[in-house]
Amino acid sequence: MIQLEQVETALIVRQAILSMCDIQILTGIGILLSGYIGLSCYISAYHWQLAVYLAWFSNITHVACLTVLRGYLHLHAWERNIRMVCMATLCVALIISMAPTAYFAWADSNFSATMPSTNARCFFHPATQKAISEEIPYESETALEMTVVSILLLFFNFASRSIKLVKPWADGLRNKVRQNTRRWYMRWLARRSNGSGDESIHGERIAIYLTAKLYTDLLTSEFSDVGSH
Repeated sequence: MIQLEQVETALIVRQAILSMCDIQILTGIGILLSGYIGLSCYISAYHWQLAVYLAWFSNITHVACLTVLRGYLHLHAWERNIRMVCMATLCVALIISMAPTAYFAWADSNFSATMPSTNARCFFHPATQKAISEEIPYESETALEMTVVSILLLFFNFASRSIKLVKPWADGLRNKVRQNTRRWYMRWLARRSNGSGDESIHGERIAIYLTAKLYTDLLTSEFSDVGSH
């Protein structure tokens, strides 16, 4: 009886997480779609940045849900593929949407390329971007650095989660990386050990390898994915 209740509770929780996952991905896509529609009329740079932040938050929440549901999605390929297509759509839309935010440096008024009330559509035109970059060098734009880092994190997050959602990809990549790393290190260790009678150095190198292997296993585990969110 207790086991039956636990199973029912697990099913309810899983369904709730699935629903929240779908709501978040649709919310993120809907926010950006509304923003792009607003570009045809007028949307301020400030409100565009808010829309990007909200879509970013929806994406992070969606990815966190996918991490928890990884085992379930391994067994339901059709549902996984639909969610991966939606995740890819949101990822591409976010990367495009974050491009104008490289010019939004209102915290540094001396180097800000725009005002909060500026029409965000202006920053999608190459001519406008070129004129701004010539007037205000990129080196002085802290917003550019934040945008580049955000895009890189978004791309890495999408790539890593996509691989881990497909079990053959995840297992193959993990095993290949482990095997290649182990072979390389063992060959290197053998070359270094030839002609060396110092057993303490040999033991230290083995300890380094085992420690690196432990941290690699930890970082590629599901616990690391859940903890990072």
